[in-house]
Amino acid sequence: MLMLEATVRLARLLASPQRRWWMEDALLSVVERHGAPEDSRMLLGEFLRSPSRCERIIPALIAHGDHETAAVLADRFVVDGRLIEETPVGVLEVLGALGLNEATPTLFHYLCHGDHSEGRSAALGLLHLPCTEIRAEIAREIDGCEGRHLFPEFIPALACKTGDASWIDRLVAMGDAASTDCNGGLLLGIALFGEQARDRFTKVLWDQHWEANDTGTGSCRWAYVGTKLLGLTPEVLYADLCGRLSDHDDVRSTRYCVSVLVKMVERWAEGASTGLRWLPAAPMSATALLHLLFDWSDPNRDDGLAGRVKEALGKEYWDSGLHNHIHGLEQELNLRMQHEVELSWALARTC
Repeated sequence: MLMLEATVRLARLLASPQRRWWMEDALLSVVERHGAPEDSRMLLGEFLRSPSRCERIIPALIAHGDHETAAVLADRFVVDGRLIEETPVGVLEVLGALGLNEATPTLFHYLCHGDHSEGRSAALGLLHLPCTEIRAEIAREIDGCEGRHLFPEFIPALACKTGDASWIDRLVAMGDAASTDCNGGLLLGIALFGEQARDRFTKVLWDQHWEANDTGTGSCRWAYVGTKLLGLTPEVLYADLCGRLSDHDDVRSTRYCVSVLVKMVERWAEGASTGLRWLPAAPMSATALLHLLFDWSDPNRDDGLAGRVKEALGKEYWDSGLHNHIHGLEQELNLRMQHEVELSWALARTC
């Protein structure tokens, strides 16, 4: 199989003295979604030549690399169970995501004792590994987070590795005391228990105390990953929101729930990275999302998202600024829909 042209262009850009970040991001997105092992091998060579310069290509290595990729990285960057100086922390994530089970002790060390970035990468790596030999240690570390306002954010994300479903309710309870800076790991940890955690995840998603719409703390990203894990698609979330709008008695809570829906839909439309190799980040059709959220069943009455929220909130709809968020979402989806239509016509002409 031949490499993508995007991979060749990306490699050239990475080797160039002049960085073009926007172009690198665009090409990387193409490679991550449509690449193959050949693309990963070429990019691995670039990464080994200049790790710090090529850190951004780690998602492509995770998407299309293999066990050998992980072994090469471990041999180059890990000595006595620790990363050598100036190693991009994303290497930790690659080692786990590509199934290098012997890296488990290294990842666990950085989960518990690394900085925030190291802890996040180590946690995402460990989620791809069995972790059976450290099950008790994981439980002990999570237990040490209970009742604390601040703790290493991603330790609770490993709760599913304990095999103990009682952690679901305990993680929910931890959110009562935890800083919102730590909510991301709790949201991810709850969702990773799967269908048995669906009701409790849904409850905290709509609970404004959890600030699942916050892009600054990262809670929004991990809330989105949780919706992907549990099949809480935009259709499901919108239906849930509509029920809440009809029963609303708290303007602030309603405003928050609408904001959560908008943020989740944005990420589903973008196909944002999940950090989990088994959970593809393919975007949802913008055309389908526009039909779902902005179609009117009656040409004389807006019963789409904007109309429903306006009816529920009245004057607060304008005072809260929600109209700007909803209009912004519609504009973004319209632009994505145009790209989808253009691409479909381009492909039709070449068939």
